[in-house]
Amino acid sequence: MKKKIIVDLSVKIEKPEWFERFSSFSKIVRVFCWMIRVQILAAKLRLQYWIFSSKRNIRSCVSRCVVCKRFTAKALTTPPIQLPLDRVRESAIFKITGIDLCGPLLLKPRGKAWIVLFYICAVYRAIHLEPLTSLSTESFMQALRRFIARRGRPSTMYTDNATNFRGTDNALKKIDWKKISENECYPIKWKFNPSTAAWWGERLIRSVKTRSYAF
Repeated sequence: MKKKIIVDLSVKIEKPEWFERFSSFSKIVRVFCWMIRVQILAAKLRLQYWIFSSKRNIRSCVSRCVVCKRFTAKALTTPPIQLPLDRVRESAIFKITGIDLCGPLLLKPRGKAWIVLFYICAVYRAIHLEPLTSLSTESFMQALRRFIARRGRPSTMYTDNATNFRGTDNALKKIDWKKISENECYPIKWKFNPSTAAWWGERLIRSVKTRSYAF
């Protein structure tokens, strides 16, 4: 049996079948051998068949094969997004800050309190926390006054679209900043996150979590 197999193989190698370039057979080859490289596939085919311009023919078939493109295509790499200017420019601490709320915390007897994630510095990532007894605009403005009295007045603030943040922004817009600017005091620039992007403020919460794990 072994001798017969050897003889049969030698006959196929000595007298292979001929196929013209771009024949129907050469187009079907890619369906069965799409995982093999062009050189290996050409060598395997030459054991039984002879195709004129085999490498060029195989390469053209593989280039049109959808399955081959799926396995050989390179993943699309997106360039890294540049950080906002407020994150990289030099400024005083807490000059550019972000605000968020966490809670409520249950108090005895039957009370609630919230913590303002005051004012996570965008440049140095310093954290200042202030307690709140309610979510009203007046309560938040009192916490903002305490923060400014201790840390200084920020120039830019990032928050979500909570009603207390919106109310504070509207109250600050009613102030006559032209008269105040004579004393070199400029208004706070308030930047709100998109209303449908709740994850925009997650970096503020992450900064607090990483510090709390140390205690």
